[in-house]
Amino acid sequence: MNSVNEKITVLYDGKCPLCKREIAFLQRMDRKNIITPINISAPDFDPTQFGRTPEELDARIHAFLPDGTYITGMEVFRQLYDRIGLGWTVSWTRLPVVRPIANRAYDLFARNRHFLPGYTHASSCDTGTCTLKPKPTVIKETTPHTNKRVIHPK
Repeated sequence: MNSVNEKITVLYDGKCPLCKREIAFLQRMDRKNIITPINISAPDFDPTQFGRTPEELDARIHAFLPDGTYITGMEVFRQLYDRIGLGWTVSWTRLPVVRPIANRAYDLFARNRHFLPGYTHASSCDTGTCTLKPKPTVIKETTPHTNKRVIHPK
């Protein structure tokens, strides 16, 4: 197990609202200033400096230790919480029976976080050429025989 005083660089998805809140919490609790968060969604982020593709980095959370050790998934949270002095809150996820379940639960979250309310999906709006469809307007059309609602796009 790595030293709780060892620096750690964590790569996280800044488009994910839950991920952002978690990183903000960890930073507030990081009294030793040893956690370096890097937003993989930032426009100036370069995945090649970490030897990974954007798809690999987007699949789950990643972290690097100063000695080059590379960790992903639930283990990143175990390491982060150890470093801020709250390792006891995730220590149960290290139990042999629980570890694979916790790891799979994180993987399930990571695969589906794009569907969270508030998740910011990249679009052409980011570049100023928004292609969002206009909201439809409801126009009530009536005839002597029917009284139906028809939705027409603007």
